[in-house]
Amino acid sequence: MEAIKRSCFVDSKFTTEHYIAKYKEQIVGTMTIMYEKEIAYIYNVTTNIDFRRMGICKQFMSHIFKRLTQIGIDKAVLQTETGFYPEKIYKSMGFKEIFKGIQYTEI
Repeated sequence: MEAIKRSCFVDSKFTTEHYIAKYKEQIVGTMTIMYEKEIAYIYNVTTNIDFRRMGICKQFMSHIFKRLTQIGIDKAVLQTETGFYPEKIYKSMGFKEIFKGIQYTEI
């Protein structure tokens, strides 16, 4: 929920939709899509640690893909870390690597 709270800002360029997945009234996942014209950006993809590896992310993405199709968007961008386990999940859903970025943090 913290990720969603941080991304709640208004930008007239994008339409933003926040989603939560619930199981028996417990929040088990979150996802945010921001879109404009022909492309969507997917953020805040989270799954509660107690519910990981149960297919929640795949079901969530399926719902999001249907939503994007409804509004006429067929391109989506998603960021992940190389070697981090979601990378394999996203690739299995059809996402392709288009570039690698490097981020430096000053200490």
